Amino acid sequence: MKKWIALAAVIIIIIALSIYAIVDNGDDTSVIQVAGRETVEGEPTPVEGAAGTETEGRATAAAPQTWYLSDVSGGSRIMYKEDTSKPEGTVAISNGSLEIWKADEMAQVDVTFPAGLWSGEINLVAVFNDSFTAAVGSYDDATFSSAGSQQITGDGGTAYTLSISVDPSFTVPTGDYLALQISPSGSDIEVKTGQAHSYITSPNTDPGYPVPELPTIVLLAMGLLAFGGYFWFVKPRKLIHQVG
Repeated sequence: MKKWIALAAVIIIIIALSIYAIVDNGDDTSVIQVAGRETVEGEPTPVEGAAGTETEGRATAAAPQTWYLSDVSGGSRIMYKEDTSKPEGTVAISNGSLEIWKADEMAQVDVTFPAGLWSGEINLVAVFNDSFTAAVGSYDDATFSSAGSQQITGDGGTAYTLSISVDPSFTVPTGDYLALQISPSGSDIEVKTGQAHSYITSPNTDPGYPVPELPTIVLLAMGLLAFGGYFWFVKPRKLIHQVG
């Protein structure tokens, strides 16, 4: 049993290192990859989006991530994390109906997002003078559960900024998806998708969706190693004393 415990701990540590790896560049900086995000230690990192370039600041375990809307359909539409390579397209949404974009990866554990504003931008094909609602939440391929929403009123333009405050206990359960829902009111809309046209960005308190941040994994591995160590060293000594 102790061998299996030790093996499990080693596997978890390897997974942790693959999720949160520090790669030496050969100079005085390091590239830090956190749950698929790449930043340079000690330097601000640009986040490219339709609205321009923003600064994340120093790399930490918690950092914003951006999902770009596409016209790819998989039961619902798909939004891709940090991927602006998808071809341009459009998604038409009829007045009174809705469209859901789910993240390209499901949550590997229950992921709770601390309080913070979700930002982003929705670009439309044509000028818009009515209103639509954008909501952030979780989606299980059947039901969308909203954690916060924003009603946006058209001003005759085509680009609309998102600023959505969500429930501070917003959690995407294991096996569900982070999702964005858009529903127009008053008239039809057509959303520009692909490349960096329309996107949603998590707050800088993002814990690392869809996987847990490094400390969680390391603590689990340390617990398993300690448990295995008990059986490896303490148990045999107890048996020796009993025999003696």
